[in-house]
Amino acid sequence: MREETMAAPWAVVERELSALLAQVDPSQFEHLAKAFEAKDGRLFFSGQGRSGLIAQMAAVRLMHAGYAGACRR
Repeated sequence: MREETMAAPWAVVERELSALLAQVDPSQFEHLAKAFEAKDGRLFFSGQGRSGLIAQMAAVRLMHAGYAGACRR
């Protein structure tokens, strides 16, 4: 019984992620991936409030991966 209760929320997440990924244009995703392949440019992140915190976290993680970047909150 407990497994059935725990499986329901994950089924919702799986369904929503599948629907979201079905809307992604593969050529646009490939273009984005190619932009990240070249580490010669700087990445700039910006945001306010919670979005700013997420932008800052993304900038830090990409800097750890070897990208030059900056974040303004």
